[in-house]
Amino acid sequence: MMLAASSAAKVVYMCASGSDAGDGSIRNPYATLPAAYKAIEGGDTICVRGGRYYVDDSQVMKIVGSYACVFALDKAGTAERRTCVMGYPGERPVFDFSALQMEDRIAPVCEALKLPETVIPLCTIVIGHPAEQPEPKDKWKPENVSYNEFGGNDSK
Repeated sequence: MMLAASSAAKVVYMCASGSDAGDGSIRNPYATLPAAYKAIEGGDTICVRGGRYYVDDSQVMKIVGSYACVFALDKAGTAERRTCVMGYPGERPVFDFSALQMEDRIAPVCEALKLPETVIPLCTIVIGHPAEQPEPKDKWKPENVSYNEFGGNDSK
């Protein structure tokens, strides 16, 4: 009799105070996304703990032509079991790109777009200075709430 081997999805953890020499467990999390990403296969999950992650040139995962892909996530998994990179429930990870020093790639783009020094272009997406704290947008609209059952009369 043959039994199908169970290939359960693995969960790997990252923590800003972790170590890339760790094993990716909740007690010994990785410190960087490249280290955590090397430890997974398609369909696994990386759970990122709260904190500030300082990203520098050593963490650039892929260079494609003149583009530096800081996070090159190409382990897609399957329709039934997708690869997931998620924040740890109730915590907020922040990736700080201010330490990137890829001047040979950044300077021409900044010059062409006349970007201020505090803006770092990543591919064709402009990321603002990490010290900025924009107010979250409130999309709550009380008039869009139905107080009756679906398709019913919305009189309050």
